[in-house]
Amino acid sequence: METEMKRLTVLFTMMALALLLSASVAFALTVDCTAGRGCFGTDDPDTLNGSAGSDDMDARQAGDRLFGGDGYDWMSGDAYGPTDTSTDGDDRVFGEAGSDGMVGYGGSDVLSGGDGRDYLYAVENSKNPGEDTVRGGENNDFIDAIDKTKDTIDCGSGTKDRVYYDKNLDTVERCEIARTAYPQEQFLAATSAEEPNTSRAR
Repeated sequence: METEMKRLTVLFTMMALALLLSASVAFALTVDCTAGRGCFGTDDPDTLNGSAGSDDMDARQAGDRLFGGDGYDWMSGDAYGPTDTSTDGDDRVFGEAGSDGMVGYGGSDVLSGGDGRDYLYAVENSKNPGEDTVRGGENNDFIDAIDKTKDTIDCGSGTKDRVYYDKNLDTVERCEIARTAYPQEQFLAATSAEEPNTSRAR
């Protein structure tokens, strides 16, 4: 009888430990996006894989990985309007082929445009700011990184890359047009037919 009670005690202890561990672990979700439809993650670390067409990707909170694939994609590492921006994570966002628009929001993010004319928004507007790494890639890209937070920026191999950055704070390489203040015609290039729409910036 005493041996049986010990076995039951050990069993219940192990069950309780398993429940405790499962409650504290964030389960990653992998989502294969469908072109023309919203593609969403969770508030845990997720991986979003873009389709061969145009995707609208919102990984929501935590540290996520986004891969755009082909086509024009809008890619958001964290949610546009979360209830608590302190849960913004360290995201890895890769535009790959096609012209893409991307934003990491808070956290120390990696934004990589890839091929095509890309818009990379590396401005921190979060309770969890971080130092972003921004890579424009091929073709002419538009990068916005004025936020009084240090960033590392490489515009890539384009011939007319444009960047707005923090003077004496950001590291900037291979950017043909580099400015430390916005022009009066703010973001005309970014809102033209040739550049992604930035209307969902926080």
